[in-house]
Amino acid sequence: MLDKMGLLNVDERSIEKVEVKKASIIQKIARNTWWVVFLSTFVLWYNWQIWWGVLAFFGSIVIMGIGDEPAKRAKEIANNKKYEKLNELLTLRGINCSQKYITEKFDFAIVLDGHENRLCLVDYEIREFSFSDILEVEIVEDEIQITKTSRGSQLGGAIVGGVLAGGIGAVIGGVTGSKSTSNDKVRRIYIKMIVNDMQRPFVTINFLNEKKEILKKDKKAMKAINDANHWYSLISVIIKRAG
Repeated sequence: MLDKMGLLNVDERSIEKVEVKKASIIQKIARNTWWVVFLSTFVLWYNWQIWWGVLAFFGSIVIMGIGDEPAKRAKEIANNKKYEKLNELLTLRGINCSQKYITEKFDFAIVLDGHENRLCLVDYEIREFSFSDILEVEIVEDEIQITKTSRGSQLGGAIVGGVLAGGIGAVIGGVTGSKSTSNDKVRRIYIKMIVNDMQRPFVTINFLNEKKEILKKDKKAMKAINDANHWYSLISVIIKRAG
């Protein structure tokens, strides 16, 4: 039975404990006392000491930032270790990375090996597929299919960044009828793939997965849109060339 823990997983709690232990006295004090200053804000406001309350509020933010430095360093160290893990795994498998995408939570990575014409998917296992094993790809925004390319219909939909970006909304045909995406907000953007694997034929690659909608003009949304368009286009080309 496969271990469901992601291959890129690291012990982030242990890393944070080490960084907190190494933190300066000021950082340790700030880490444990910022909330006292924050609560004093409401006490001061309650007593109509408005400006002192405002000062205490902004002071608590500064103190919280100082106290959060060890956690930020720990997060950076953990992410670097995850990148190192991925590189080690690829090296052991003899996979040459031409292009790669790693999800925000580091729970999935897609790697293109242009030298060997294969696509590698990494989550709790590494799966390698030749280009001919990629059967279908579609791009989805908030559960609405934007466009699709498949082995049986290689023309697929129009690969237009502006459509996914929602400048005028995207009219969807086929299965999804006449729905259209939101013009200015988005919560989730992902790619769905079908690969030649009897055990796990269905693949989902998240580029944006927020609890609430964010503006498409937001930097995070714009990056997700660009990354999703890039990988959809790239996989569409792979399907076309292998067909």
